[in-house]
Amino acid sequence: MISIFEVFAINRNEDDFLENIQLFATIVQEEQAKKQELEEEAGDPDLQALNELLKEGVIDEDQASKAKAAVKIDNKKIKMILNRMHKHGNKADFAHSLGLLIKKNHI
Repeated sequence: MISIFEVFAINRNEDDFLENIQLFATIVQEEQAKKQELEEEAGDPDLQALNELLKEGVIDEDQASKAKAAVKIDNKKIKMILNRMHKHGNKADFAHSLGLLIKKNHI
């Protein structure tokens, strides 16, 4: 933030200053939204499991995004395969089933 003011003090270009302030505000809003999303996910074991699978490379970003959206709306099919994964621990089977659900547009 100080750098924005320093650049303005040197340049005296109001348009650049306003653009930089807007960029800064956008970054802050995105960080707050991401923090809130992480806090929400921390309380849900299914979302935590999806994040873990994403980190491990079992599922990709697109699959994780679609699965998280389905979990948030309480999609019965995604809940079923997540429960099966929690029970049996077979991550590869989950990834395969998730791929089929996405392919068939069930989530």
